[in-house]
Amino acid sequence: MNDRYGVDPCAASTFVELASLLRLFGPEHGRFIVEFPLDWPEEVRNAHIDDLDDLSRARLTEILLRFKNSLLPASTRYSEALSWVQNAQQLRDVQGLIGPVGSRPPIQTVFDVLTDPKALPDCSGAHIPRTPNAYAEAARPLFQISKKVVLIDRYLRLRDLSRIEHRYVRTLKALIKAAQAEKVDVFKLMVNAEHARIHIDDGAQFKADLEMIQCEVGASDIKIEYGFLESHSLDSHPRYLLGNECGLSFDWGFEVKDATSTCHVEWVGRAALKPLLERFMQATSLARSRAPRRW
Repeated sequence: MNDRYGVDPCAASTFVELASLLRLFGPEHGRFIVEFPLDWPEEVRNAHIDDLDDLSRARLTEILLRFKNSLLPASTRYSEALSWVQNAQQLRDVQGLIGPVGSRPPIQTVFDVLTDPKALPDCSGAHIPRTPNAYAEAARPLFQISKKVVLIDRYLRLRDLSRIEHRYVRTLKALIKAAQAEKVDVFKLMVNAEHARIHIDDGAQFKADLEMIQCEVGASDIKIEYGFLESHSLDSHPRYLLGNECGLSFDWGFEVKDATSTCHVEWVGRAALKPLLERFMQATSLARSRAPRRW
């Protein structure tokens, strides 16, 4: 799950190859390209723009703009003094490398990737341990491409009577800490008011507990919000974490269990994602800000 690949900006020899390759990546596939070099989309555009007519140039620009949510930051610094292949030898935390015709293993060619059904393993979901760190790592790509995130769980609560509910608080701390590290601006909880015991004191204790959590993880740069779920089919059972044009489904929610217990986590496909974004994100959606592209 959340497989990252290094791709040479010049790997695709034609526009059709490029478009076919990029369709294999994106949050809905759980498969991402690391932005290596940092101006990867511009490098890709420069590799193809001269060979395209006006219509194809417009399509290329649109594809690259849409593709921004499939790019993750690289953990390795790119050296302009070296070729992409030489740089890629130092690239860490990736599942594979994709280069142009003539590339040698471990670098795959675009032809290999497009014609071999086993070239890119399925990674849209996984059964992960029900631990705070596992939840946070599963969500990290979502945090990296989103300015605002919304956690949806009608069963989440911060207290059981007068006691802190550590089964949920530990996970929430890990998620907020990871979101802070990835520079998320807004972290919103959508909860059931009665189950979260907000109806008892108009949310006074819930707000205090959120402030405590935020302080303990040092997430002073994030705005923490919450809202209430309704009697709606999307509110009754599913647990989600939504971001900028992407979302994760957590089959067992965010409760912490022993290390032998697992939770089925899956990236939500585009068709199922659309009503979720319309309901929970559209009105206040914030796009991940990036430096202006020259294209």
